[in-house]
Amino acid sequence: MNEWLRDSEAWVRPTLTLVVALVAVGLAHRIVYAVLRRIAARTTSVWDDGVVQSSREPTLGILVALTITAAQPALEISERLHLVLQRGSLLLLIASIGWLAAALVRMGEEVVLSRHDIHADDNLQARQIHTQVRMMRRILVSAILIFTVVSMLMIFPAVRQIGLSLFASAGIAGLVLGMAARPALSNIIAG
Repeated sequence: MNEWLRDSEAWVRPTLTLVVALVAVGLAHRIVYAVLRRIAARTTSVWDDGVVQSSREPTLGILVALTITAAQPALEISERLHLVLQRGSLLLLIASIGWLAAALVRMGEEVVLSRHDIHADDNLQARQIHTQVRMMRRILVSAILIFTVVSMLMIFPAVRQIGLSLFASAGIAGLVLGMAARPALSNIIAG
């Protein structure tokens, strides 16, 4: 029984340390966002409400990843578990940053679209803007998704070369598509 307690201390203390740090960060995040929501509610602007709402969950993921990374040196765990925590927190950080970027793009779309009513009688320009903004959102979110996935692949040495190849392919494909779509996009943006 005594042996089990000594062995369990090796993993209980690091686990409790990490859990306490994560709970503290979660509470601080919740308090900060409650204050930010109240501040945003007092303004007449729509975009600050959207930024606060859109960024809430992704920033929590970022803070959790950073907390795990910061707490990791203090944890007395095996080298293999350190590597798992390091890669896991880096994956969470990259995914959360990608999620934040995509959420902010969607929020920007909502703000722009809310200013142009397509239910009005003369709605040609509003419909054009809706089409342009939705297309730009889809392109941006797709680019963010590709960049996020490729960045996540680059964490693992075994697939790092695949990630580099995908980055290079995406760059070349982006240039080709950009050059091919330039006339069409300029017409769409010009209206």
